[in-house]
Amino acid sequence: MKKLIYILLLLIFACVPDKRDAPKKIKHSTKKTGLTERFDKQILPLKKTYPDEEKDSINQTDLNDLARQKMKQFFEMVNLLKQKNQTKDFKVYTAQYAEKLWLNPQAYKKFQSKPLTQSADSLKLTAIHLKHLKKTSHQESLGRYLISYHVFQKGKKHLLTGDAQIYFEIIDLNLNGHHYQTIKAKIFKMN
Repeated sequence: MKKLIYILLLLIFACVPDKRDAPKKIKHSTKKTGLTERFDKQILPLKKTYPDEEKDSINQTDLNDLARQKMKQFFEMVNLLKQKNQTKDFKVYTAQYAEKLWLNPQAYKKFQSKPLTQSADSLKLTAIHLKHLKKTSHQESLGRYLISYHVFQKGKKHLLTGDAQIYFEIIDLNLNGHHYQTIKAKIFKMN
């Protein structure tokens, strides 16, 4: 009987949570204001937004980052197409993906058919800078960017500059009563 009581007490002590494992409140104080802020490790519920309270959460920096990302993706796809040791299926898939980055497939084919682009071993995007952003409608914009890229050809490097136009469309999403915005971006034209 004593053994049973000892076992029960041992189980009780083993199952009681240790205070050291409990989440603690973190205090963060700022020296300038002397205020103390408390941060709890809790997940706060999402706040529902209504149409009259909506503000554009997408700014110029988001558009520039997305333009840079799309251009880098395109140049990476071009470099994958230029590799000679890839299978035909991989090259077809890569060409289809690169074409999806463009708004107009004819503009993509025009860029690909340039003699310097065709004969290059690889291309590398070096810089992209915004020249002008034109709003075509409430949800659509057309950004004009100055790009510079290196063309590597038989061990030589050529620096080219040109214009790139990128089409942006802001898409409003309503998921479970919560308002979100996302951006659709496509390359419109490259010179």
